[in-house]
Amino acid sequence: MSRFESSVSPQKSKKGTVAIEAKSGYLRLRWRYLGKQYNIYTGLPDEPLLRSVAETKAKTIALDILSGNFDETLAKYKPKKQEPKPQELATFEIYQSFLEFKRSQVVASTIKKYESLLEDLKRGLTPENIVQILSVTNNAETVKRKLEWLDQAYRWHGIPNPFINTKQRLKIPPKLKPRPFSADEVQLIFEGFKEKYPHYLPYVQFCVSTGVRLQEVNNLKWSQISDDMTRIQILDHKRSKTRSFRLPDLAIAALQSVDRSHEYIFTSAEGHQINHGNFRKRYWKDVLDSKKIDYRRPYLCRSTAISHALSKGANPMMVAAVTGHDVQTLYNEYAGFIESSPKMPDLF
Repeated sequence: MSRFESSVSPQKSKKGTVAIEAKSGYLRLRWRYLGKQYNIYTGLPDEPLLRSVAETKAKTIALDILSGNFDETLAKYKPKKQEPKPQELATFEIYQSFLEFKRSQVVASTIKKYESLLEDLKRGLTPENIVQILSVTNNAETVKRKLEWLDQAYRWHGIPNPFINTKQRLKIPPKLKPRPFSADEVQLIFEGFKEKYPHYLPYVQFCVSTGVRLQEVNNLKWSQISDDMTRIQILDHKRSKTRSFRLPDLAIAALQSVDRSHEYIFTSAEGHQINHGNFRKRYWKDVLDSKKIDYRRPYLCRSTAISHALSKGANPMMVAAVTGHDVQTLYNEYAGFIESSPKMPDLF
């Protein structure tokens, strides 16, 4: 039989002889060892150039037989299986799977914000055009926020982010921060709710006295409050952790005045979970108008609590632990209220 015979022959090969055959257009190796016949399909097409590759493999087997090093499992001689390379995920798919993970980590209103980037990604954004395209329908701060969400998605997947340097091309114009409510304004707000919407007065008092995020207060349950109502546990979905602290007297008094028949501590007048948008439009704005207070969002209750705490000398580290802020962010945002903040001396 020819060494490169293309048909299968039943004749026996001598010890150490490895035949190369063509079978269905592909090369295979055939030999006998200790009375047993072996076959290996190389996976190589029957082409002249590839026959030399098969010859090399045949020589390896023959030498191992003659030297007594033959691998009867054939693992040494079989072609290595090529692991399929994972397909490169599109940015849209990367972000979409990240969102599925985030759904269990953050509240629905936050997810709705994250989802706004999905429509943008359908437009085929690239590192070269993403800032320009996002800037058409978003202000600079929103563009920055969306780039941060995209970076979170890539880091969650553990793969390099091709958009990592795009923020360097983004210029955010400075703007004045909203003014926290003064102590007098806070008292007027309390009066307004007591007069017009007393059901929501404990809710407002709790928000202003603790600085807890409004969404966290809206989702607050009695199971998160100690039996004596002096301590609270906050499920900080934004930072994926839990924080615990003692409550100030005004917050304790607010809790003590609330009906405990509902799962959620603070509810709408109808007994449902508070909807932030409805509260702002129907009650908050009306109270501020009635007391002739410049309109600022209910979220400023948080800034108001932080700024007043810092101005009274509260330890910034403690305030950050209570409110769930990053300490550096607290210094950057509220430096003017910290006693150790820079101050020009009286010169004249």
